[in-house]
Amino acid sequence: MPFTSLLKKLVSSVDGATGALILEADGEAVQWYSLADSEQLRLRSAYLVNVLQSCRSATARLNVGPIGHLVVSYDGAAFVIQEVGSGYYFVLEISSDANVALAVHRLKQALPEAERAFEP
Repeated sequence: MPFTSLLKKLVSSVDGATGALILEADGEAVQWYSLADSEQLRLRSAYLVNVLQSCRSATARLNVGPIGHLVVSYDGAAFVIQEVGSGYYFVLEISSDANVALAVHRLKQALPEAERAFEP
């Protein structure tokens, strides 16, 4: 799957972005691009898939509708996670002082290109 250029473009389009990756539903990284420690990015992102799945479970039980994206902030970083394709997730890592709204916007702009890569 040719995501490296898309991930690199996404990171460069958001001031404060430090990494982006595509994850499988089990948290395994498919492809990634990172300006910092890629191992730490992959580990944190795998955790985020579990958080997203728990939130989806809770929203289903509460009948409040689906989750479009999730933003999680901790330990000097924030992450925006969005489902792309069936069973895959797009994750963007940004610094804690980066513009979260811009990160969400850029991630959503990149979704159609990523989704086309998953089409049969």
